[in-house]
Amino acid sequence: MKFLIIGIIFNFFSTWYFGWNWYPMSPAEHSCDHLAIALIILGFAEIIIKQEIKKIKKKEKMMTNKRVKELENIIREAKEIEENPNLTPIKIATKSLIIQNNAIRLKEKIEKNNIASE
Repeated sequence: MKFLIIGIIFNFFSTWYFGWNWYPMSPAEHSCDHLAIALIILGFAEIIIKQEIKKIKKKEKMMTNKRVKELENIIREAKEIEENPNLTPIKIATKSLIIQNNAIRLKEKIEKNNIASE
């Protein structure tokens, strides 16, 4: 944003200094116009890059929150097995395998993202 503002201010003052001409009348005015244009383009590029970085950070935060919720669900399912005395051994074994598979899938997702981010 700062380059955009600097470019606009520089363009205004260079145009004022050289006499408010529509087309550049001297090489100095021509180079000042090019410098102002470059600063304005750099300012817009800076804004676009910052917006993309915000989007990426927001996406990473959403993915982290999703993984935390998955982990909480796994823990909740494990506590349900501990707290429910009416479960038969077959149901306990089945639920334990499901929890174990969910934990393995979550671990693989986390490892995959860690490798991709490096």
